[in-house]
Amino acid sequence: MKRIVLLFMLLLSVLYTKASEQQDTLQNKLLIAYEIHKADWVNIDAMSSTKGISACYMRNYVVGPRYCLAVEYGAKVTWLHGVKKSGAYDAYTDRVDYLNVSLPVNLTRSISIGTSGVSLAPFFGPNFKFNIVGKYRESFDGKKRDSVNYLSRDRKTPASIFQFGMNVGVGFYYKQFVVAYTFQPDFTDYVKDDMECCKHTNTNSFSVGVRF
Repeated sequence: MKRIVLLFMLLLSVLYTKASEQQDTLQNKLLIAYEIHKADWVNIDAMSSTKGISACYMRNYVVGPRYCLAVEYGAKVTWLHGVKKSGAYDAYTDRVDYLNVSLPVNLTRSISIGTSGVSLAPFFGPNFKFNIVGKYRESFDGKKRDSVNYLSRDRKTPASIFQFGMNVGVGFYYKQFVVAYTFQPDFTDYVKDDMECCKHTNTNSFSVGVRF
């Protein structure tokens, strides 16, 4: 994961150099984010919290120049991972991995903060998420005991490949730099089952990036 973070930071630095040469057309954003995902599993001892990283590209299209209104749209790739140890001497280890692609569409309005050069932009809109990986693994003393692919179509009730939700948050801008927070709840259940269901999933994202 450290190598992934370093790679994204290198990419951001390259884009910042490019953005410095294009200060009059800052209609694109590249963001990396620290992600905290919550899942409400019912009747099953599954992992309720996972953390990870994401990379996001957004395009800004001004629709109301007079009121500083814009529509932003793009794509985000998110990887989440969780580890839980239990039993005597932490002999049991549970691991879970998620990978998804989101297509957010937001309405946003830019508000300048005095003459500081800083502006904030609250935003909200629908989110379209496609789940690509959802795997659970259990091991005992380093030896694999059980493995579950939540998305497998062979399961009685497989996880949803598509989840519809929304984005709500705020971005802070200073020149080419961006800092943002996003809360993204999912309205579609991850797993629909009377015995083993997972609903009320949501993600908190803390992003940094550049405009260019």
